[in-house]
Amino acid sequence: MMGFHSVAAAQSTAVAAVSVKPDMAAPPAHTGRATASRTKPDKPATRYFIEFRSRNALSYGHAYVVYGRLDPHGKMIDPQVGGIHPASTNTLPELEASTPVWHAVLYSCISFVSDIAKFMGMRTPPTGMYPEVFINNLRAMNSGSDEEITLIPRVQWGLAPGPPPPE
Repeated sequence: MMGFHSVAAAQSTAVAAVSVKPDMAAPPAHTGRATASRTKPDKPATRYFIEFRSRNALSYGHAYVVYGRLDPHGKMIDPQVGGIHPASTNTLPELEASTPVWHAVLYSCISFVSDIAKFMGMRTPPTGMYPEVFINNLRAMNSGSDEEITLIPRVQWGLAPGPPPPE
């Protein structure tokens, strides 16, 4: 399974090129003397995440998203899976009304994932490719790394590098 995630909350380790705004306003600047009144502590912002994933199959593969909230330690809280595939509807309620039925050429699982990434302000590769290639190129286009963009599904075709040697 290939994956790429974007945390949609204020933190320094976000890997996607997404504009992030915390749920709290900035504290007011100190303009005068200190006051003796006590104020409530600010409630921390709720942290959300979305992972763009692909999995391989015997023929083509599948692209989908996993999304939800994060606990204070960065672990997923009740993650949800969203995507479309033949003979189903998507699981993201906000998109159900406007998402067409799956079609291998006209609107596939990759098109669905691409629409989510575009909505988030991400750059997206073309959709007419293997899911593995789409997700890898989505990561390369938005992570700021020098990862090369490719059209070859390395894992799908058995061309991926092997695991590192044991130490």
